Amino acid sequence: LGWLIISHLENRFRSCTERLYEFEKKYRLSFEQFKEQWNSDTTERKYSYEIEKDYMEWESLDDEHDLLLSQMRQVKEGLGL
Repeated sequence: LGWLIISHLENRFRSCTERLYEFEKKYRLSFEQFKEQWNSDTTERKYSYEIEKDYMEWESLDDEHDLLLSQMRQVKEGLGL
């Protein structure tokens, strides 16, 4: 059962990482860099629908990425790996 959980988490992690990469490629920035620009009001068209939507999705993916990484570590530690 532990291996199934790890496999599921790794698949979600891989998918999440791919989506993060798409945003990094689109904006040529990491999320942290994009967030800094956002907070300093230097993002062009900051309040356009597309950019706001991207920001919210990107932020959510960044949080999910960290959560999945933490969950994988916990499961692997629980299995003694």
